[in-house]
Amino acid sequence: MVTLQYPNSDVVDILRLYETLTGKKLIMDNFDQGKVNIFIDKQIPREEAIKIIEINMLLNKKSDG
Repeated sequence: MVTLQYPNSDVVDILRLYETLTGKKLIMDNFDQGKVNIFIDKQIPREEAIKIIEINMLLNKKSDG
């Protein structure tokens, strides 16, 4: 079970958490920056946390243009 309490957090911190949860290594560049808001007030399964992070990253990327 995972707690996602990351209000106004740096995107790199969220991506590092994603690496930890998935066991995958991400390649990041200087363009990976900005703030992300993910706050779930209860513990959720690891797989659900991974999906929430993925959806949040996709939505934030799409809104950037």
